[in-house]
This record gives sequence, C-alpha cells and structure tokens, in this order.
Amino acid sequence: IGDAAAKNNWKAGQGQEGRGRKRKAEDDELLVVKKDIRDAVTPLWKVAYVQQLADKKAKVAVTLVNLVRKVHKYCRDNRIPALEWVTQARSNHTTACPLEGIIQSPVIDGYRNKCEFSVGESIDRKRTVG
Repeated sequence: IGDAAAKNNWKAGQGQEGRGRKRKAEDDELLVVKKDIRDAVTPLWKVAYVQQLADKKAKVAVTLVNLVRKVHKYCRDNRIPALEWVTQARSNHTTACPLEGIIQSPVIDGYRNKCEFSVGESIDRKRTVG
C-alpha cells in the first residue's frame, strides 16, 4: 500500500492499525463522556462530605451578608427607612441573622436523590444525555 492509501485507510479506520486507533479514540471518548456525566449530575461526587458541609456554610454566610447589603440598597434607593435588623447587621458587620451551622445528615452513604435523564442521539447523531 502506498503512503496515500495507508493514510486514507488510517483516516477511515479501515486498516488494521486504523481500526485499533479508532476504537481507542472511541473508548477514550466514552471515558470522557462518563466523567463529564458524573461531574454534571453529581458535581460534588469527589468532595468529602465534611468539606461539602464547610463549603455550604461559607456560601450561606455570604448569602446572608449579601442579603443585608441588598436590602439596605433597596431601602436607600426607594427612600424607605432602614429596617432595624439591617441597621444592626451593618453596624456590627454581621449577617442578617445568626448562622448556627449546617446540620449533618445522619445518613451520608447509600442514599440517592432521584435524577432522570433522557439518553439518545443528537441531531448530529452523537450520543447525548439530557
């Protein structure tokens, strides 16, 4: 086989060497798809539960600080007298309310939230989920 023919066989996946490479590429693509699906469906699957709780507490604290800021801005922009809890939170540099923490679930392994996804082919005839 000439160089041009071998190149065409490899591209088309018709030659022995081409088929192996094509199959490996398909297998690699499946691994990437599986990894992407897990990351999309359960983005915290690689994060330890204790770290998930700490991250959630930090996000809630930021939300409570932003709540004070946004309510204060709304009152100011609309010429509404400042609410007492907003004034207190701003003067004390605290959140809108005390954040006592995130309560840990008694069951952290083996439970599942219900998730449903459509599986099929896209218009481009590629495998898709969702």
